[in-house]
Amino acid sequence: MSERKQSTGYQRQKLTDAMVRKAPVKDNWLDDGAALRLLVRKNDTKCWRFNYRLAGKQKTLAMGFYPQVPSNKLASNSKKPKPA
Repeated sequence: MSERKQSTGYQRQKLTDAMVRKAPVKDNWLDDGAALRLLVRKNDTKCWRFNYRLAGKQKTLAMGFYPQVPSNKLASNSKKPKPA
């Protein structure tokens, strides 16, 4: 039998610098379909956020501002560590 992978319904798409630069300047989010998100504000501020769960609670970690932290420096699109 083959194993079926559970789908979250989102396509994972790596956020590239070109996508981030061309993001519309309005209050919205860009995400990679996993845990990495980019908050884009009306004043053209772009802030990286990482969503995770700890002890059953949703948490968000601010990872820095674009372009000081470019998308290729973030490890969201790498393989996730497996639990022990």
